[in-house]
Amino acid sequence: MAKCGKCNVILTRATNVTHARCDKCNLLFHLECVGFTPADWSTLKDLNKAWFCNACNKEMRVARTDSTPASPAPTKITSGGEMSALNEVLKAIQNNTSALNNFIESQKMENPNSYTNCGQSTLPWTAPRQTVDMESPILD
Repeated sequence: MAKCGKCNVILTRATNVTHARCDKCNLLFHLECVGFTPADWSTLKDLNKAWFCNACNKEMRVARTDSTPASPAPTKITSGGEMSALNEVLKAIQNNTSALNNFIESQKMENPNSYTNCGQSTLPWTAPRQTVDMESPILD
């Protein structure tokens, strides 16, 4: 039976329970022990982000203190708060993308002749002309 890498309590094998697995040492952890909710962990994996336990994070930091150039470390998320912030950003991006696509489609429906330039959108807009008052003095 596997034990949590932090609290040493045996991990349950229930189908509705998810555990965090370090992408370096492969130790398993209770999500609560490493500060994740099941939704946080699911989003982390959906985004294909690596997660490293505290011991591996420390080991990798020590390994990078010599003078040899290190390769970029994989993106890591170490707390549930960071994961919640990422979830909010992801939802905002998805909402904005959806709203923008809806707007573009509505504009295409309202102005079908204005959006036919080799499959690319073009706006039916021209720059306003500038008028010059020839009787006004020129100020420096």
